[in-house]
Amino acid sequence: MLSELENRIFVLGNSGSGKSWLSGTLADCLGIKRVALDDICWEPGGFYKSRNEDDVVCELQELSYKHFKSRDEVNEFIESLGNSNDA
Repeated sequence: MLSELENRIFVLGNSGSGKSWLSGTLADCLGIKRVALDDICWEPGGFYKSRNEDDVVCELQELSYKHFKSRDEVNEFIESLGNSNDA
C-alpha cells in the first residue's frame, strides 16, 4: 500500500471528462483514499447547490494539512495549478 503522505495522484480535467471514474479506479487499485472536490464543494445529492463557503474552506484546510507535509507545500501546489499551460 502506498503511503498517503509520500504518494499522491492529482486528477484534473474538464467537467464530464472522467475524473471521478479514473480517480476511483486508481484509488481502488492502489489501496489509497480518494478525495473528490465535488464531495467537498457541493451539497449531497447533486450539483445544484454549493455548500457554505466557510464550510468548504474549513474542510479544504483540514485536508491540506493531512495530505501535505507543510503549508509551503500546499501553497506550491496551489500556485502550480495557476501556472498550468494547459488551456
